[in-house]
Amino acid sequence: MQECTQEGCSSLSPTIEHIFKAAQELFVTKGYFNTTIPDIVKKSGVSIGSIYHHFESKQHLAAELYEYTAGICSSTLLERIDAETNLKKKLRAVVFHLFDQADTAPIRLQYIFYTNHEEIQEPTDPACPSQLFLAVRELIDECKKEDLLKDLPSDILTSAFMGIPLQIIDLKFHKILEGEMTSRVDEAFQLCWDAVKS
Repeated sequence: MQECTQEGCSSLSPTIEHIFKAAQELFVTKGYFNTTIPDIVKKSGVSIGSIYHHFESKQHLAAELYEYTAGICSSTLLERIDAETNLKKKLRAVVFHLFDQADTAPIRLQYIFYTNHEEIQEPTDPACPSQLFLAVRELIDECKKEDLLKDLPSDILTSAFMGIPLQIIDLKFHKILEGEMTSRVDEAFQLCWDAVKS
């Protein structure tokens, strides 16, 4: 699947793209349980028949949306990490990715981090935030092998590293911080690095 930007999701049919974008925004703003199929019809401009042609129920729609969004979350992060040549740059790429997503796809990022997906369905794969944590922990493990980081458990170091950008993003979503997040990457990454380096 390809990247889903603010302009659209090029790997989806136009109908499913409209349904997914509407459902994601409504799940973020109203909550899953307060969102109805008629709400999605109104927001998406797609007929109720078209929704039920593609999805058996709201729960089925939510499961497909989750799978699609988790796939984007994982693939785009891994592409950014893989493009870098050393471990420190790979960790910086994680911060850049999160801040870039906060700038370019804020609804998607809020959906990933603020929707309780386990309430909606039984996920077959780890939730996207868990996948993110695991990807960063792998990088932390590699850095520890090279004696770059404090001698602490990897889970603690990963939590310390990830806590800073996630808190900054939370402040952005609550309108406490203004401006482009990507302009803050270097300062935020330095704080993350200082928190874990030996």
